[in-house]
Amino acid sequence: MYDRWVLTALLAWPLVAAVAVAFCPPRWARHVALGASVVEFLASVPLWWRFVPADGMQFRLAAPWVADWGIWYAVGVDGISLFMVLLTTFLMPLAVLGSYRHIDRREPAYYALLLLLTTGMLGVFVALD
Repeated sequence: MYDRWVLTALLAWPLVAAVAVAFCPPRWARHVALGASVVEFLASVPLWWRFVPADGMQFRLAAPWVADWGIWYAVGVDGISLFMVLLTTFLMPLAVLGSYRHIDRREPAYYALLLLLTTGMLGVFVALD
């Protein structure tokens, strides 16, 4: 079951968190962003143990998105993209922590965009179509 939803969850979770951070009070923005990025990392860690190196592309999910144009939602990871996903999800909590004392204006916007960036980077690494 984990194999079917994990990549979609890794893409959707930072988007949902970005919306939450954008509309939360400024004093909570950094804490919500840190919590969301830690949850993201914890959800990605089992990819390491479930990945079988000799099997090629794994955790695949393909569904028609815009069928008339032949556009599909297709995600999966291979050996290199697995490391990039894990590296991205590991570095995002560190990026949030590193900005704790330096971002003092428009905090919700900054942290929401950081979470949006997470979705974009992960999308690049897992996209198949």
